Amino acid sequence: MIYIDDRVGSRELLPKLRKGTQAEIKRLSYADAMFVGEGPDDELIPIGIERKTITDLVSSISSGRLTSHQLVGLLRTYQYVYLLVEGIYRTNPQNGILEYYRSAKWKPISLGSRRFMGSAIHSYLNRLAVFYNIKIAYTPNLVQSGCWLSSIYSWWKKPWDKHDAHAGFYVQPLPTHKCKEGSPIPVADLIAPPFTQRVIKEFSGVGWKKSEAVMAEFPTMEDITAATVEDFKRVPGIGKALAESMYLEARKKG
Repeated sequence: MIYIDDRVGSRELLPKLRKGTQAEIKRLSYADAMFVGEGPDDELIPIGIERKTITDLVSSISSGRLTSHQLVGLLRTYQYVYLLVEGIYRTNPQNGILEYYRSAKWKPISLGSRRFMGSAIHSYLNRLAVFYNIKIAYTPNLVQSGCWLSSIYSWWKKPWDKHDAHAGFYVQPLPTHKCKEGSPIPVADLIAPPFTQRVIKEFSGVGWKKSEAVMAEFPTMEDITAATVEDFKRVPGIGKALAESMYLEARKKG
């Protein structure tokens, strides 16, 4: 369940969520939206999302409210914090002024007569990401913000060990580090996979997941090219048809 704050600036997200996303309006002390995600070892992890249009972001940075109040509360309340920056903006390539796109024109973002440099905003967001581990996300408009929130919620509801989009690039067992609360959070070690695995992965019908099982049985290209159909069939997840296909492809590599 996603809980969305009932105040203006937050509640607009509710009707923009993808159909089927479970959500309700609720007063939140901090964050525009929050939910509980699935962590390692069935740990429940509180996730907070702060949404800022680009003009709101500039205003809250200028006033100090974002740094001195909102982010302090977010970091104390949630284990993971996302800052969602909404809007189409740019740094003017001639003068470096921060601009946003409105009414088919690029317009400077200003507070009264004060204007802001794009580099200052980029530096501020980078400090949040590097020093405070705040996840920065970007969307062009409210509709896409709703889609993004639904997607992030779905990602966090997936069991921790099922996140395998990076499967070809890390080595088990995963190393760990300690988060601020002391909970061990696995971190993917982004090491290039062995050459043999990269070759196997390209065999028709194999992919990253099956290539790991194949590598466990046949760690070198010499092993692969010497394997028979029956050898391949002994690998978990490899059926007769795929084994025959792999055998033929391996012969071509030999």
